Amino acid sequence: MVSLGDLGRKQIKNEPGDAGTTKCFVDGKAYLDSFDLPYSIVLGNHDLEGLCEFDSDAGNIDAFKRVFGLRDDQATFWTKTLPNKVLLIGLSTERFRSASHSSHEVFISQEQRSWFKRELRAHPREDGWRTIVFSHAPILGSGLTVLQDVHLKNGCAYLNHSGDKETARFFYSSITDSSVCAWFR
Repeated sequence: MVSLGDLGRKQIKNEPGDAGTTKCFVDGKAYLDSFDLPYSIVLGNHDLEGLCEFDSDAGNIDAFKRVFGLRDDQATFWTKTLPNKVLLIGLSTERFRSASHSSHEVFISQEQRSWFKRELRAHPREDGWRTIVFSHAPILGSGLTVLQDVHLKNGCAYLNHSGDKETARFFYSSITDSSVCAWFR
């Protein structure tokens, strides 16, 4: 099972339980654990919104890692290998407070993009790999619409929507010439 992020409640009251707080992560973990299934999580932009508790995005990510018992190399991007050469890849946003243009941006760092490209090269379609990618938002330029009343009005909520054209080309080319057979957002 994969959670696509934004574990917390929508109404922000600047109190424990708001999106991105330790209590939010604890409650989210209890809920996901209740399914009694293995699961992974990609972070959404609001998972880094613990403004009443943390001074930085890094602080939010550290709390997320601590609550879910994740190592540094499992927190914001990860892979899982399933039988029959199926690879699951998770990509997470890494900034909210430090977003260049809007806190709604789902920012995938250069480190994550480089890692993603290496994973796709290491698991080629020609060798029988099928890759399923999970992210909190669709790729900019994918043609997928997001929430009409919120995201389209301010032109955000795509992966790296405030990035340059090269970033959009990277994501699009990464999926068109690779083992990626599905992308869930």
